[in-house]
Amino acid sequence: MTAPRPGRRVLAPRNAPSVRTPRLAAAVERILARVAAQVDDAIQATHPSAEDLHQLHRGFRRLRLGIELWVRVLPARDREVGLPLERRTKRLARLVGEVRDRDIVLALFEEVPGAGARPEETEEFHRFLARLRDDARTGRELLRASLRTERDAGLFVEIRSLLERTPSPRGASELRTLISGRAGLITRACAAPTGRPPGGRPPSGCTGCGSGCDSSGMPTS
Repeated sequence: MTAPRPGRRVLAPRNAPSVRTPRLAAAVERILARVAAQVDDAIQATHPSAEDLHQLHRGFRRLRLGIELWVRVLPARDREVGLPLERRTKRLARLVGEVRDRDIVLALFEEVPGAGARPEETEEFHRFLARLRDDARTGRELLRASLRTERDAGLFVEIRSLLERTPSPRGASELRTLISGRAGLITRACAAPTGRPPGGRPPSGCTGCGSGCDSSGMPTS
């Protein structure tokens, strides 16, 4: 191969993959590792805290977004592999959210004072509270079983395998289009909005959520 003459600009091959796509895969892999660890903890815990459930719910939502972005940069023949993984992740996020919300409602009702209520009202309230506790316990058991089933069925292994697939030559362009068109999704996957980054205008495609994104467009926090 002839070496380029000094000062001559060397052009990358037309179909060379963009650095954006490997960075996106690495970002999703980091999210996946955190979620997998959180799932292990949730399976072991008899009664995970509301904060633990909140972080797990947030992790699953970010993971689903990452899968959605990654699927869009893959060739058409590989996209069908990712869609079932996205649906399974979405289902787990919904289950976690339902258990978290039910626990919060239960905690609120348990703080309701009973002084001054008529005996029949008090009895009815305690029956309602007992049913709510049973529902919360059943929900946690269902969640743990669902998490264990998906983990043992290889959900996380399949997602890692998906991330090893080669993006299409147009993957970077697809990624830019998706980030621009789904800015709201990225905002919701980030932490609570804190305004624009210091220094003025956010970069193109940035929602100014303040949580920080890498060059792949995925939130880093």
